[in-house]
Amino acid sequence: MKRLQLYTRQGCHLCEEMHEALERLAPQLGLQVEVIDVDASAAAQAYSDWVPVLVGNGEVICYGRLDESALWDSLGDE
Repeated sequence: MKRLQLYTRQGCHLCEEMHEALERLAPQLGLQVEVIDVDASAAAQAYSDWVPVLVGNGEVICYGRLDESALWDSLGDE
């Protein structure tokens, strides 16, 4: 199972959209998505201006809106 981190913040509609899209895709792609609030984690502050940000293996996959092509490309790295 591929583990991804989704950096978000409360009240962000783009964050909600990306999270919902990932929840739909997770079962079929074998994804486990950890949601991290950038405002509650000092370590996540680097992504504060970009939210939502999807990260896998320490690399940014996409931000703003879900880029399914980039997600698929990242899955091929394993």
